[in-house]
Amino acid sequence: MWAVIAVLVVASVVLAFFIAERLFRRYMLNRSFGAKEVDTTTSEGTMELTYEEDGTPCLRKRRPDGTLSDDFKVLSTTDTHLRSELSDFTLEVLGKFLDKEKPDIVVLVGDNVVDRTDTVIHEKVKKFFEDRGQYWAFVLGNHDGEGYQAAYPDKDSRKWAYQSLAGSPHCLTRNEDAGYGYGNSVVLLKNSRDKIAQAIFLLDSDRHMTEESCREIGQPYKKGCAFLRPCQVEWYQKRVADITRINGGEIPKSLMYFHIPLHEFDVAYSNLKNPRVKRLYGDAWEKIDCSCYSTGMFEAIKEEKSTQAVICGHDHINCFCLEYDGIVLMYSLGLQWDMSYNRRKNNKFMAAWYRLDKKACFYVEGVTLAMIRENGKAEFMPKYAQFEGVLEGKAKELEIVSFGIKGTEPR
Repeated sequence: MWAVIAVLVVASVVLAFFIAERLFRRYMLNRSFGAKEVDTTTSEGTMELTYEEDGTPCLRKRRPDGTLSDDFKVLSTTDTHLRSELSDFTLEVLGKFLDKEKPDIVVLVGDNVVDRTDTVIHEKVKKFFEDRGQYWAFVLGNHDGEGYQAAYPDKDSRKWAYQSLAGSPHCLTRNEDAGYGYGNSVVLLKNSRDKIAQAIFLLDSDRHMTEESCREIGQPYKKGCAFLRPCQVEWYQKRVADITRINGGEIPKSLMYFHIPLHEFDVAYSNLKNPRVKRLYGDAWEKIDCSCYSTGMFEAIKEEKSTQAVICGHDHINCFCLEYDGIVLMYSLGLQWDMSYNRRKNNKFMAAWYRLDKKACFYVEGVTLAMIRENGKAEFMPKYAQFEGVLEGKAKELEIVSFGIKGTEPR
């Protein structure tokens, strides 16, 4: 009798766990990955690079039949934190994404190479793209050049970080005079009508607020993440005007990439029930680490009527995409393995669950696609590594980056 009861109790517990696991997985799936599926195929073609009279790089895509294409694919990933031998694994997975998606341009959204005082990994990244003939761009994150700053406090570490990664033939990030920062620049994508299908704005969002930067905007100094400077807002407005002239007086649609989220990311996410905010997909799994101050970029974006979306990184395990006052505010997915701060290592519960169920939908690793349509409208699609086949055969490497194995930590 008692044996039968014991068996029934054990069976009930197992069944309850099975049901709970499936329900929890569905819950996590809906919260993290609720993106509407969009067509991510584009016309095949060869990218051609030219420059406008003012030096702005311009890409066109020529189809095999010689005609010019009207659609483009922009692939972004963020917070690679390349610093050790694990960078090879990160670049290998990124390479698989590039093979699969065949993007026209790749954007690295900051914290690209960290904790280095040499340029070995910078050169590895440049060789990675050059060997593929892949056009790419980058913005600086708060950790880019930080190791160099600690070693050489009397030198300009952000300038060093920018110069170490820029300059290869397929790298389109330049250093325009935006009044502050390094790598503020624009890349143009032109269509078959010689019109700008998309302008890609790249900005340096700096590291931390300082007494000087707060004084510049007339606000008291507080510790926290930096904001875009007013001079960068003015530069953006001027560049929209410049590009509108290049475009025959037609305001071009555009995307904006930088590392640290705008203050409005927090405002929008904190007011999801407000009719001005629409959640498109994803969620925030950690505090939105942005500046407590807004310095006018969001208002400028609304006024200029050019930029469709702002794409950031920085908060490694946030993956939401919101529409706020008609502007998309979103996190790019990232490949955050070459470091100690990633979702696999930080959350012991999720790590333990993953050991039990390898299909658990807990990780936000991957890339994000911006599909530029013929009318210039951008549609966005996150591509999660665990669902795209790019991690197949990489169980050992994932064990290292997920749970850590002695002897694999960076030197």
